[in-house]
Amino acid sequence: MTRYGLMSVSYDSVRAARDAGLRHENRWMGHVWLSANVLMLHALRTKYIDILGDPAGELFKRLRLCMLEISGGSPMMQEAYNPVTGAAESTVSLVGYRAMLLGLLEDSR
Repeated sequence: MTRYGLMSVSYDSVRAARDAGLRHENRWMGHVWLSANVLMLHALRTKYIDILGDPAGELFKRLRLCMLEISGGSPMMQEAYNPVTGAAESTVSLVGYRAMLLGLLEDSR
């Protein structure tokens, strides 16, 4: 996990793709995708906190804070963010992404 959320693939996977000569400089290889992170938050909240306890609860809190911080600094929400800088690197999202964030704002499980 980066300070901006979970990446779509790990740094090691991006490095392996580069070493293999595969195209790796695109948004699908390693960016922080808001939708994927929100799905992880949902899974942690609805299932894994009960099963795994405190470690899953701590991951939920850290990831939730990352998502709120990265998506809340601008009036326009983005789909994907750079995992190193946190800069938005996608088109402006649709209403659906804003709706997903409503679940993040809820404090209760």
